[in-house]
Amino acid sequence: MERKLLDAEWTILHALWGKKPQTMREIIASVQAQQLDVGWQYKTYHSYLRIMLCKGLIGCEDKNKRDKLYFALVSHDEALRQESETLLSRISAGSMGAMVAMMARDGQLSDKDREDLLELAARLEAGDGGEQP
Repeated sequence: MERKLLDAEWTILHALWGKKPQTMREIIASVQAQQLDVGWQYKTYHSYLRIMLCKGLIGCEDKNKRDKLYFALVSHDEALRQESETLLSRISAGSMGAMVAMMARDGQLSDKDREDLLELAARLEAGDGGEQP
């Protein structure tokens, strides 16, 4: 994955991640259950799925003559990693430290976020590269 996902692509991928391949009807039902404010028409879903197939974000196989089964080709972690890189390059000129410092100054970090950052800093200081145990 080489570029930022569109909001609609995130929506559809969320409907597909961690689930068995789904028909378009199942995807529509899943999206509508997860996001009540999405009011796309059937043709809109069809267009997004076609575009996402071309981009290599999803794959599909024929279920029968009428239906296709769609599945994610991009993992949730891969999408988050790319989104983080895109956000970082836009907001803080490539400096994660500058972005986190700004969030801390503005009071945008939760207590849990602060704990996680302190734990990460301790692991980095210890020289283990900050990898999760």
